[in-house]
Amino acid sequence: MRDRIMDAAEARMRWAGFNAVSFRDIANEVGVKSASVHYHFPTKEDLGVALVERYAERQFDALDAATKGVGDPTERVKALAALHRDAFVEGKSICLCAMLSAESIGLPERVASAVKAFYDGSLNWLKDSFAGDPAAATRAESVFAALQGGLLIAAVSRDGAHMRRAAAGAVAMATAPMNRADEQGQ
Repeated sequence: MRDRIMDAAEARMRWAGFNAVSFRDIANEVGVKSASVHYHFPTKEDLGVALVERYAERQFDALDAATKGVGDPTERVKALAALHRDAFVEGKSICLCAMLSAESIGLPERVASAVKAFYDGSLNWLKDSFAGDPAAATRAESVFAALQGGLLIAAVSRDGAHMRRAAAGAVAMATAPMNRADEQGQ
């Protein structure tokens, strides 16, 4: 039951955000009483944290599986780009953390911290992908920003072509020469 509740809540949050989800709506969708949702998640904040942590674990497991033994930064970025692109184009949804980050100012602190941990983990994964590159941090931020921004533009326009172009641009950034200011994060 816990997984069914989380699946229903995640699907809603990935399109409508944290504040648009209610325990009553989730209960109706799953076919239980609201008390059953509260049994598994005493507060909406508890549900939000659990969702972000599960989402992050699944994303990093998928990345690890797709890049096992792959050291080439471009191929690693392609795997990350594919996760982003496929989530929108095929799943008709947006990254849970992209949606929640847009609401971060109004999120409960623990949920916002979980979203930040996802972003920090993603950036660290990308920095590790660019190991040895003096501009690794800047390159990682640029690639991730392009992917997350592409999701937001694709969502608002309801057009997956934006996400496909953002994914292609992120892959191009993986090997594009960077100038001195880029390397210093300026």
